[in-house]
Amino acid sequence: MSDAFKLSMSVLALMVMVVALVAAGYLKAGMNLGAVIEHLS
Repeated sequence: MSDAFKLSMSVLALMVMVVALVAAGYLKAGMNLGAVIEHLS
């Protein structure tokens, strides 16, 4: 496995984790977008 491939997989995994965290926060806020924006800022 090349280093470039490992790096791209690491970046992809990181992006998936960020999306999962945002999705979890969104669901936790009860679909209230205002609360999500407030939570992120």
